[in-house]
Amino acid sequence: MDSDINLTTLELVRLRASQLFRKTAQNETYVPDPKATEEKEQCLDQLKGWRKSSRFSQRERAALALCEAIVLHPTEHVPAKVLRYVQVYFSKEQLVSLTLTILSLINWNPLSASHFLGKEPSEKRPNLHRIE
Repeated sequence: MDSDINLTTLELVRLRASQLFRKTAQNETYVPDPKATEEKEQCLDQLKGWRKSSRFSQRERAALALCEAIVLHPTEHVPAKVLRYVQVYFSKEQLVSLTLTILSLINWNPLSASHFLGKEPSEKRPNLHRIE
């Protein structure tokens, strides 16, 4: 199976992570075309409620579920239920690539990075790569 992940899926994950970090995702990318801006805003609105939206494919939903599991619970393992769901739509190689993409978003986000400041060194660090 190809280890490439659709760019649209990666962009959705990036935007959702950005929303979760409480950034203003609409202002991240300049879109000069008013119609494109309106479409992007609609997508961002639907992205907040992606579980109930018919706009996203099952594969995109799986990627978004993984994104939320990692971003919202960075000190915990990804729940087995989420991993089973994601593994239906992504190969092991794609899962590693997607996880690394999400982790890179966390590493570049100052709000997320500050989450780990003040943690005692003895506290358990997240193991976000573990696949059961």
